[in-house]
Amino acid sequence: MFVQFNYDGEKALVIWKAHHSLCDGISGMGLTLQCDDTFDPDKLMKTGKINFWWRMLFRLMAPLFVPALFIDAFATKVLRNPMHDGVRKLTGVKKCAISDHFETAEIKATSKALKVTINDLMTSSLSVAVSRYFKEKDPASNHTRLNVALPANIRWNRYERFEDVKLENKFAPYPLTIPLSENIEEALPAVSKVTATLRSGFAKVYASYIINLISGLILPRFVCKKIVDIVTLTPTLSFSNVPGPLRRISYKGNETLSSYMAIVIAGRCGLAIGILSYCEKLSFSVVSDTAVMRDPCRLKDLLEEAIKEYIELAKTKAD
Repeated sequence: MFVQFNYDGEKALVIWKAHHSLCDGISGMGLTLQCDDTFDPDKLMKTGKINFWWRMLFRLMAPLFVPALFIDAFATKVLRNPMHDGVRKLTGVKKCAISDHFETAEIKATSKALKVTINDLMTSSLSVAVSRYFKEKDPASNHTRLNVALPANIRWNRYERFEDVKLENKFAPYPLTIPLSENIEEALPAVSKVTATLRSGFAKVYASYIINLISGLILPRFVCKKIVDIVTLTPTLSFSNVPGPLRRISYKGNETLSSYMAIVIAGRCGLAIGILSYCEKLSFSVVSDTAVMRDPCRLKDLLEEAIKEYIELAKTKAD
């Protein structure tokens, strides 16, 4: 942890770095809430409760989806593009670009006006930004799809009490192939159709979590590392969206004004985009290995532009 006082006037800057084995983003938000002067679970986004019988059903169904997961894994091919050479010999040198803040209320209003979820809106913005990036790098290219790794939360409920918070990883890295389009109106319905399979396929997501959990418990470390190297070669990038506190966190009366998140992915996936909402603001980061991308600022700019275009589109439809 790095702390700098008198940063930008009387403010302070805190940089906290942790390995993902410590906890995932949702657990990290619970840990952040524990630092608040008063533990208030209503500062975290509510999740739909799943009763005991549904939980048992998902657990019983998990083994049935294991063959399908392996078939999908072997059937998904590496899609070569300007950000993926098909080999991925990473340098280990990472570069990070941080976006401007967006108003969370404006993002919510945009998704509502366009009749999609915030995740659909952000994923469609990614589709547009990546498509335009590919065109800049290779005008003659015609890349129409992108392999993405999405971390899917598999918790049954949020942390309701201080003592309920655990440092844990309860998510499943779920592979998804999204369509690419430079046109925002074409990208939105096409991407929403694909992401709908993630929402309707929770049993498959849960099966993926069980596989990862059991593999980590029974397989030797070198075998797990080899599996990670193989699995992370397929996606071009990892795309994560973490819902943070809805209201500001205070420590001894000192409010946290803003928060950012940057993710470094294990294995051979050398590019990660992490979205974090904090109170009334939303921001994202682009972290790249220099073997994949030397200037993540350009992709960051294109993603910002796509989000702004969707905001303007929503305003046009409202008028």
